[in-house]
Amino acid sequence: NASVERIFTIRVLDDPGEENLAPTSISLSHSSVEENKPVNSPVGQFAASDPNSGDVHSFAFVQGTGDNHNHLFSLTSTGLLKTAASLDYEAMQTLSIRVRAVDPYGKSIDANFNVSILDLADDPLGNPPTVENNQTDSPSDPNATAPSPSPKRSGKTPV
Repeated sequence: NASVERIFTIRVLDDPGEENLAPTSISLSHSSVEENKPVNSPVGQFAASDPNSGDVHSFAFVQGTGDNHNHLFSLTSTGLLKTAASLDYEAMQTLSIRVRAVDPYGKSIDANFNVSILDLADDPLGNPPTVENNQTDSPSDPNATAPSPSPKRSGKTPV
């Protein structure tokens, strides 16, 4: 009278004769990123097209033609592409990566992508951007008043 309990996942196909087909293409939602962004800045989201509706895909970098700059990015298994380094437009304007999408049954497709680095104005002295006169890009308050200027010091001690 021994028994065993187990949990199984069963995939029910609409058509018992339905064959698993490989994904047919990979797309990237955004293929550009501003230069000098910090490491782990999001670039874009990969998605795969597949004739088998409902297939969920995993993504990874792969070696091969077009993988020259894979090392400058990170890629989650769900397809989120992020920077793995601070990228510099003056050093390189276009980076090439090679990605594979895999369906739940091991069928896959590889594709090459170019990621453009967007140029930002650089300070020739390498200084970080500064905010002049303590102003910001935030909306101004029409009811706000300017602070009073500090009184000039005469060097005398107040009485």
